Amino acid sequence: MEASLPDRVKAAAEASLVRLFPEFHEADDRRWAQVIERARRGDEHPLQAVEFSGKTEEHPVCAALLGFVGAGKKGRDLRAHFSAPPYGWPRDAVDAGLIALFGAGHLRATANGVALRPPHLDQGKVPATDFRVESATIDTRQRLKLRKLFQDASIPCKPNEESAAAAELLKALTDLAQSAGGEGPLPPLPSTRHLADLQALAGNEQLLGILQQHDELAKNFEQWSKLRRLAKERLPAYQRLLALAAHGQELEAVQEAQAQIDAIAANRSLLDAADPVPDLARTVAEALRSALVEAASKHGEAYAAQQTRLESTDSWQRIEQEARAAILRQARIEPADPSPTGTEQEVLDSLDRLSLDGWRTRTAALPQLFAEARAQADKLVEPKTRHIKL
Repeated sequence: MEASLPDRVKAAAEASLVRLFPEFHEADDRRWAQVIERARRGDEHPLQAVEFSGKTEEHPVCAALLGFVGAGKKGRDLRAHFSAPPYGWPRDAVDAGLIALFGAGHLRATANGVALRPPHLDQGKVPATDFRVESATIDTRQRLKLRKLFQDASIPCKPNEESAAAAELLKALTDLAQSAGGEGPLPPLPSTRHLADLQALAGNEQLLGILQQHDELAKNFEQWSKLRRLAKERLPAYQRLLALAAHGQELEAVQEAQAQIDAIAANRSLLDAADPVPDLARTVAEALRSALVEAASKHGEAYAAQQTRLESTDSWQRIEQEARAAILRQARIEPADPSPTGTEQEVLDSLDRLSLDGWRTRTAALPQLFAEARAQADKLVEPKTRHIKL
């Protein structure tokens, strides 16, 4: 039966469209929005939504996009090119192909010079985004190896977000290196030249560079983390040792220890396997503790002797207790109250409050202070009394 005129017209129109858009059938599917959704959430096989089980870059739409992007194209130019003959592809198909290729690491996407992460690229950003074909590709096995490296460095990384995590890893390693050494007594700062070289790369080239130096970077992270932890633990103890030693320069034991303290700084050996600080700190603290006990004892003996002499005087015995207390306050006479010295920090705190020189000065001042107290007592008993020095 001969087809009706409307059917013949329709067939002719369809044939004309086929001749005008011979590639249209490659993108003829209503499910491209599902591809976009799956690609943005990190699905490694987003094109399964359109029943394609091969590699992302092998789908006809994606292959055509890769071939045209070349050294770089804007999203709006890609849309215009593939909506025209011989393609006539719907916008969803073009956007889905770009987003899927970007998520799979075949395209690099930047907006205003800033690299985008796969979840951040949506259809609204496509027109203004610059796309560029990656010069290298990363397979699934390599991505898993990268994500394991990031995980060991406590850097979160979702599938297809390896480039963003790579930048964080290199920055974290650079910062870590800055705290793994320094001025003496710390060891010299480790070299980060290889990190700078990797930071100069971008996209898959950077990821491949990290893979090539995978073992070295993992070793860097482990060693530098250990050095940073040791520095954080040992520097406060070393600073306390320096402060303790400064209080006992006249003590023989401290003078002997000072040579070893100087050697730690000169040899930059604070972070060596064997911590050199504890034994030195014990030696110095014990010498200072003994010196403090002796200084406090001498002060106590001198105080007791002067107090006994003052209390034996006639004028002191004749004044009231309230007057005695007032005289002692005015003369600033009071018994010493030694601070605790059980720990190294307590020894340092005690010396910061009153140094060994301070103890000697206070002890030497006692005769004069008690003499002034007696003179005040004499004046209370006999106002016209005058004290003179022969």
